[in-house]
Amino acid sequence: MTAVGIAQDGGSQGIGSRPMGATVLLLVLAATLGAASAAEACSCVFEPPARQLKRADAAVVARQVAVRPTLGEPTADFVYRVGRVVKRAPGLQRGRRISVRSLSGSSVCGLDPDIGQLAGMFLYRKAGRWRTSACGQLSPRKMRRLGGGRAAASPFGCGG
Repeated sequence: MTAVGIAQDGGSQGIGSRPMGATVLLLVLAATLGAASAAEACSCVFEPPARQLKRADAAVVARQVAVRPTLGEPTADFVYRVGRVVKRAPGLQRGRRISVRSLSGSSVCGLDPDIGQLAGMFLYRKAGRWRTSACGQLSPRKMRRLGGGRAAASPFGCGG
């Protein structure tokens, strides 16, 4: 039976040659798939950087130097070399390597493996480890400004 036949029998004719019911079904299916894709994306609640800094245990501008996946977990240890300490904490100093545990991948609000990339991060101490997420990142420039704008010498040759 064609769409024209359905229309002649009292049914409604949809877009093109599809019956209206099939068109509605396709729209519902497309909306459902779109919602599932959106649910997989990371969504951070905005918090002013000054408030994030106050709440964080530490804050740094650092360069990612390695990523070590953790066995049996959806996390990884991201290794960074600290270029600037914006909010001090024991053991954090310029030039030192730190390990930051996070979910792996920005679609789940984790960090992305991006060796060589410079990042500003708000850090939180939990169970003896530094932790953060994609929501705890700020551009290096904004993080430096948040720390008072003093351009400290950087071991990376990146201007601070």
